[in-house]
Amino acid sequence: MGVGAETVTNPACIGIPPLGDGASLLSVTLANAKGVGPSVTFSHIFVDYDSDFAYVGDDDGFLHKISPFFNAVGSLQEIAAAPWLASHAYSVGDVIVDTNGFIEECTTAGTSGSSQPGWSSTWGAILPDPVTLHWTNLGSGGGWPIYVTGSTNHTDSSNLNAPILDTISKNVFVGDQNGSLYYVLDPAFTGIGSCANGLSLYPCLGLPGIASPISPALGAQTDCATASPGPTCMVMSNIQGFTDGLVVDASNALVITQFSNTDGTHNAVEQTDRTLSVFHSTPLGAGQANALAHHTGAFDDSYFTDPTMGYYYICGPNTDQIETALYRVGFTNTSGTVALATPVNGILHKLSHTGTSANCAPLTEILNTSATAPHDWLLSASITMALGRCVITDRA
Repeated sequence: MGVGAETVTNPACIGIPPLGDGASLLSVTLANAKGVGPSVTFSHIFVDYDSDFAYVGDDDGFLHKISPFFNAVGSLQEIAAAPWLASHAYSVGDVIVDTNGFIEECTTAGTSGSSQPGWSSTWGAILPDPVTLHWTNLGSGGGWPIYVTGSTNHTDSSNLNAPILDTISKNVFVGDQNGSLYYVLDPAFTGIGSCANGLSLYPCLGLPGIASPISPALGAQTDCATASPGPTCMVMSNIQGFTDGLVVDASNALVITQFSNTDGTHNAVEQTDRTLSVFHSTPLGAGQANALAHHTGAFDDSYFTDPTMGYYYICGPNTDQIETALYRVGFTNTSGTVALATPVNGILHKLSHTGTSANCAPLTEILNTSATAPHDWLLSASITMALGRCVITDRA
């Protein structure tokens, strides 16, 4: 069977010439400063098609960058700072990644010792290696991969979820399994915002503009929320990690997520902006925490013409805290700044049978352009419906 001769009942084998489609399978082993091959559990790859860059988060809290991606030849190449080398001559400005995962910059030239120095986890710390050569700890900035969940004096590891690039600000947003949200400024773009380490060396972990009203959980979340010289994360939930990737509306500078349990008491759809400088939250149903996984919602078509006339649709618990309902959340526009509105604009439709609960898969919106009755179709699937898995459609 030649290329292009495949059919539904007789598919081609991908990447196996001459019978396949000519594609090839490329891979890369992700760099990890801790010396252990990183696993990727919650993150998928986000590709910026314009630049042919790809981003992925690992289970140790590192955000990786691969370039080129689709145009790679032979193997994929990760952009990564070099490790420390013994008995090596370093010049001022050279950078390496230390065994904590932080970036170290040579600030006094010299030759390294025969064994690694005892690296400090304190951002800004200056360390001799062994005498003449000096390294300055740049923290989570100055080279790839970015140690997202590391903060000064702390080397925390948490699984990262799917990153997403804001195509206007060029900031990369990513959450972790502690419920903390971060943004990274990529040097290829130099996005909007400031580096959390107080420097202007890119890439870097961004400095959130404000703290959310949700108290951080003890441990890693407190470390990032109270870090010095500035916090590195915004707390979106102190109970749950991110289930899905974020929803980013680059045109209106909105970053949206949702949690069924934000603080042990409430559920919420939450919204911030491209530098984590605002925080808006609106509850679903009775607003109580629940066991449903709140997966990504979808905007209707009217939102893209005028956000105040459109909605963000999402599944959540009914007011009885058992049954599942489809909700819609509105938006305000104050002097050109679009923000999540409160309260939720009503329970749109009950999805599960009386007395039964169901987790909805992420929603997808499809516009029906019928001339007589244009409307949106919202598509999802029931993951845990008592009567079995099924596809759900609803007309908005």
